[in-house]
Amino acid sequence: MHSNVRALAFALLVAVAARAEDSDPELAPASYQRVRPAAEGAQWPRARGGHAMAYDSKRQVAVLIDGYAFDQGGERAPYSEHWEWDGARWSFHGGGLGGRYGHGLVYDAGRDQLVAFGGAYSAYQIYGDTWVRGEDAMWVERKLETAPSPRVGHAMVYAPSRGVTYVLGGWTEGQKEKKRSRKAASRFSREFWQWDGNAWTKLKNPPKRLVGRSGHAMAWDPRSEQLLVYGGRGQEGLLSDLWTWDGKTWTRVLKDLDYDDARELTGKRPWRMENAWLAFQPTEQRLLLGPGSQGQGESPWAWELDGKRTRRLDSPYPNPFDRCEQSAVPFKGRLLLFGGSRFRLRGNERTYTVLDELWTLGAAAEADPAKQEGK
Repeated sequence: MHSNVRALAFALLVAVAARAEDSDPELAPASYQRVRPAAEGAQWPRARGGHAMAYDSKRQVAVLIDGYAFDQGGERAPYSEHWEWDGARWSFHGGGLGGRYGHGLVYDAGRDQLVAFGGAYSAYQIYGDTWVRGEDAMWVERKLETAPSPRVGHAMVYAPSRGVTYVLGGWTEGQKEKKRSRKAASRFSREFWQWDGNAWTKLKNPPKRLVGRSGHAMAWDPRSEQLLVYGGRGQEGLLSDLWTWDGKTWTRVLKDLDYDDARELTGKRPWRMENAWLAFQPTEQRLLLGPGSQGQGESPWAWELDGKRTRRLDSPYPNPFDRCEQSAVPFKGRLLLFGGSRFRLRGNERTYTVLDELWTLGAAAEADPAKQEGK
């Protein structure tokens, strides 16, 4: 009960800060443009959350795979759909991966392949399969003797300079880890894996302070040649720590906050959240952290991360925040944002909504072929 009261108090503090007139000169520049269909009746993906997106740099299209909506009973109903965005219109390319959410998807530029791993159809059906889509435009499941165990909500990132894909964490089927004799097995994994185009290799687990988690954000920073990991949900609840990995050493850059930090740091650095996005924007050479779920609602802000310094993005309304499970990929200099979900609690009534909004984000406004609105 006490933790719920503190969470509600923090949500109120965030709401007040978000609505206050903000003249902070330290806000990072940002421009948001909502993209609408260029013509009436044009193809457009259905509203969804839990989907995965990747940017195919050779074909210069953003690829969207699967995701879910809510059925009449409030349960997740996965889609099996493959969509592509070329900068002007969406096109439908048939079935995806059988219907799943919380999966990983990357474009392996060195091999010109899309690679997908894991996800779930439901809480009782979690996948540990690896799929590859190459020049023949067909998804092929790779049957492998060694692979990460089935999981959902893991993070998956391709590192271009190393030519490999990394997978960290996730919500697993609850296998008991080694050296866990008395404690109940955690379903939040700390496992760290590498895919080289042919095989999975299990890497050394991160330090114990980087606890097992799911719904965390992860990205590759080409400036520092490092992997960055933020937040998520662990055994004890939501997280707000930021970690880097340089290929050898894990370093905690930002500590995990507690509610005593809320009043001083609200609006000054990211808070505890899950199902946010983390993406590198090439044009401005900056790493951006998007909004996620904070338990009693979604974050109203996005952030620029630069070492230990964090700057909140300027966020004039309308903007693509106040949601979670949104996908973000670099696209022709800007970030392309699609979909997401919202949770609301009014009294004892819970409501869930999924979105079909498409936005672009950059430091300055930019005209695109499709119809756009915003700052």
